[in-house]
Amino acid sequence: SGGFGHLFKGVMPTAIGAVPGGATFFGVYELVKQAMMQGPNADVDWRQDALAATVAATANCVVRNPTTVVAQRMQVGQYTSGLAATANCV
Repeated sequence: SGGFGHLFKGVMPTAIGAVPGGATFFGVYELVKQAMMQGPNADVDWRQDALAATVAATANCVVRNPTTVVAQRMQVGQYTSGLAATANCV
């Protein structure tokens, strides 16, 4: 209904959410991994690595999901600006 142009309406909210989302993922991943290590030279087992990645991905979703909702609502033409979409989603 909105045409091809509506696909690009959500680019800015997506870009704005990508940086803090990525920083959250890697920050949480490293914190969890370090917390599970036993000693300064200990290796992380694959299960510990998987757990750290799972916790980090969950934290990433908490940060990224709101910006994804804003982007999708702009793409379908529900809102014309990111500010209006953000104000209504919060």
